[in-house]
Amino acid sequence: MILLSPAPLTSRSSTPGDVHSLAVLELVRSALRQEAPGMDETTPYRARTFEDLLNALPARFGFVPRESIIGICVSGPRHRLGFTARMDLPPDDEHADAVARTVVHHLIRNGGDGVILVGLSADPGAAEDMVHRVRELLPAHLPEVLGLWATEDRVWSDLPDCPAEGEAYALSPTHEVRVRAATEGVVVAEDREELWYELEPVGRPRRDWLDRAFADIVAEWIPVGPSWQRDHARQMARLLDRESFADGELLAMSVLSQWIPGRDTAWARIGAHNARGMYDIWAAAARLVGGVEATPMLCLAGFAAWQAGDGARAINALDRARALNPEYTFAGLLGRMVECGMDPRVMDSMDTESWERRFADRRSA
Repeated sequence: MILLSPAPLTSRSSTPGDVHSLAVLELVRSALRQEAPGMDETTPYRARTFEDLLNALPARFGFVPRESIIGICVSGPRHRLGFTARMDLPPDDEHADAVARTVVHHLIRNGGDGVILVGLSADPGAAEDMVHRVRELLPAHLPEVLGLWATEDRVWSDLPDCPAEGEAYALSPTHEVRVRAATEGVVVAEDREELWYELEPVGRPRRDWLDRAFADIVAEWIPVGPSWQRDHARQMARLLDRESFADGELLAMSVLSQWIPGRDTAWARIGAHNARGMYDIWAAAARLVGGVEATPMLCLAGFAAWQAGDGARAINALDRARALNPEYTFAGLLGRMVECGMDPRVMDSMDTESWERRFADRRSA
């Protein structure tokens, strides 16, 4: 959990003088998922300066945001950070109002006691303009608590004592919030483009061996006989019970996920308590397979990232899945859920054990 300092947030650095596409939308809920890896209720991080808050953003998004407009819902007397929306800055004024309306729509939908707005750009004027556009559209029941706009090394605010030249700050991977995030399993990419390459298929010559091994396992698990659906579900469950996964196990899980019983058994095993680990597993599986056959694994990776509150990685995985197979219904459904800002806690009430039993009974009938 990330809290703002009980005292008014200040632009002064903790160490004075130490300066260290329009369609893209990320929605983050990491501060709301207390049972997921990350900063929880027992170890809150308090942002006391603008620098603290700006360094917290990469930990929340999983990458260092740039050229962005960000809205953060806050609640309570300490302004606890909750739902967060990020969009690319628009390429021109023609699209600026549409971007502002989209950000405000998601902030209103997800609620809170107020909003922090942050504009990031190499052009501070462009960042400030977007902060003002979003602020003007906020309803009275969701007021702006703070407005910031920043370049990579200077920050301005709408506070009356902010100097015209802004103030120096430093984005640093050794900042406390980044270090704490790293120790809790949060991987921060240098920019959003790096996330795309996290899921890039492995290349040749290893690719040739993996393709042959995948084909051999497919031949072994081709649906045959009246119990194949139950057998697939049970084998997937056995594989997921393992503590570690070599290439062979990942390939077997990838093959089983090509059919609904195996894929949905894996889907039912993903929850907030294990979401980051499950993302790593299914991302690794997707890299091993590549091609259209990677679609189910990318969906599972995307679902896991969504459950972990990592909207950027969720959208990245689901975008890849939809690009590989635009007709894959599961990818389209999950993509719409994430992009609409649906709360991942809607899945918390699912009884996975009884669901798996019902699934096995139904499929084996």
